[in-house]
Amino acid sequence: MQAEQNLVAANANVGAARALYYPTISLTGALGSVSTAFGDFLSGPAQVWSVAAGLTGPIFTSGAIGGQVQSAEAQKRQAELVYRQTVLGAFGDTNNALVSSQKTIEQAELQQQRVEALREFARLSRLKFEDGLIGYLEVLISENDLFSAELALASLQASRFNQVIGVYQAMGGGWVDIADSRTPVALSAERKGSSVQGR
Repeated sequence: MQAEQNLVAANANVGAARALYYPTISLTGALGSVSTAFGDFLSGPAQVWSVAAGLTGPIFTSGAIGGQVQSAEAQKRQAELVYRQTVLGAFGDTNNALVSSQKTIEQAELQQQRVEALREFARLSRLKFEDGLIGYLEVLISENDLFSAELALASLQASRFNQVIGVYQAMGGGWVDIADSRTPVALSAERKGSSVQGR
C-alpha cells in the first residue's frame, strides 16, 4: 500500500509539473485596478499587456519547466519500478510462507504419529517391567525417546504458528485491525476492574 501511494503521489507530481506549461491568469490581480467589468476583460491596452505578460511567462521558462517535468517523470518511473518490485516480493513471500506452512503441517502430522507410537511403546515397556520381563533401563530409554519426540512435536507446532503469522504478514496483515478493534474493549474491562477494586 505504501508503494502504491508513492506511485500515486509521483504521478500527481508529473501532472503538477506539466501544469506549469500553461499560463496562470489571476482575475483579481489583473483586473482589480484596470478593468471595471468582466466584459472589458480584453479591451484596452493595459488589459492586453497584462494578459500577454501572463501568457508569455511560461514560454521564457520552458527549459526549467521541461527539466521539472523530466525529473517528475523519472521519479514516477522509479516509483513504478519500486511498486512492481514490492508486488513481486509480496507474491514471493506469500508463496514461500504458504509452502513452508504446508511442509510444517505435514511434518507435524508425521511427528504426531511418531509420538503416539512411542507413547504406546513406553506404556508396553512399563507393563513388561511390572511383569518382570525387562529391566528398568529399557523403560527409561522408551520414556526418554517419547519425551524427545514430544519436544520435537511442540517445536514443530510453534514453527507452524509462526509460519501462519508469516503468511498473514506476507499477505498484508489483517490481525492488526482485529487487535485494534479489541483493544478498547480490553481497556474498558481493565478500567471497570480497577474501579471495582477501588470501591
